[in-house]
Amino acid sequence: MNKCILITGASSEVGLQFIRKEEKCFKHILAHYCHQSDELEKLRQELGEKLELIQADFTSYDSTKWMAYKIRNSKNLPDSILHLPSNKYHNNKFHKLTWENYNQSLNIQVRSITLILQELLPYMVKNKYGRIVFLLSSCTDGIAPKYLSDYVTAKYALLGLMRTLSSEYAGKGIAINAVSPGMMETKLLNE
Repeated sequence: MNKCILITGASSEVGLQFIRKEEKCFKHILAHYCHQSDELEKLRQELGEKLELIQADFTSYDSTKWMAYKIRNSKNLPDSILHLPSNKYHNNKFHKLTWENYNQSLNIQVRSITLILQELLPYMVKNKYGRIVFLLSSCTDGIAPKYLSDYVTAKYALLGLMRTLSSEYAGKGIAINAVSPGMMETKLLNE
């Protein structure tokens, strides 16, 4: 049994299902959310102190940095991380996207985990144990879909980060991987 897992984007449907199915595998669960989630709060009431909710807005550097710092200085340091956050995406032609669209996707998906790992990887290295999984997308394998340039760009950046970190931390007891599922019927796709 792992001691503690941090789940970023825990209020997503994927995050909620993961907690429901895997909560017995962990002594403590740190569940990040951006906006209040009735479902996540309901799970917290069911699981009690085992599930700790942590709020941060990953579009904000300060909010993200504060969350990473707070976790690093808490009594429940995670030895596992499941990184799920993603902004809701919309089909947009490339010429209609602004740099802000790209920046938002990159901040939510890449900058957030970068800041978190800069705080937590030294702890994992010291303990010679860590398990980190990024949620990518099937768009990183083969031909990318049309009209999702900002989303796909962020997923490829996350893939690059995962590959470089897995090389850098190989042999230190830390496994860094990613999963790339196809489209799932979730609120992320409701438009």
